[in-house]
Amino acid sequence: MSQSYGTYLVLVASLPLSAAAAAGVTQLQFADVSPLSAGLLVSGSGAFASGTTVAALGPGLVTLNQVTIAALAAGADIAFSQYQTMFPAGSAQPAGLIAQWQQQLADAYDARHKLMTGKLPRVVMYNAGEGGRSVTYTKTDIGALESYIAALETRLRIRRRRPVAVRF
Repeated sequence: MSQSYGTYLVLVASLPLSAAAAAGVTQLQFADVSPLSAGLLVSGSGAFASGTTVAALGPGLVTLNQVTIAALAAGADIAFSQYQTMFPAGSAQPAGLIAQWQQQLADAYDARHKLMTGKLPRVVMYNAGEGGRSVTYTKTDIGALESYIAALETRLRIRRRRPVAVRF
């Protein structure tokens, strides 16, 4: 008997706009975009069409893949979410997904190392199930990369341990 699993929409962050935005724009301003990454779904205040995602990030700026359908006031809360596959506790995960996630995690670890040592290419391609995606990382995007690594570790049920302190 196989265990079933489901895909759920998981909230990554809810951020207030730092400046008002008119209907028909593709860029939104926020005080901090560090919890965000390209590909996240965007919703809030009825101002976004279905399927609106983060196309790119800049300092305090989010570029969307399509225009807003209504104006947004400064301070309006915008939700950023992603789909995650969840498995029942103790269930077996499909081998194909595990192998894919392990490879994505290895690539993300490598990207983090290269980012920290200044050797990361400006654009990284990865496959996220619904097709390929492209993400541009810079030094300021380490938070987004860490979030991506943490999400993959959660899917693979990898637990991070706190450093052990030795006191004399």
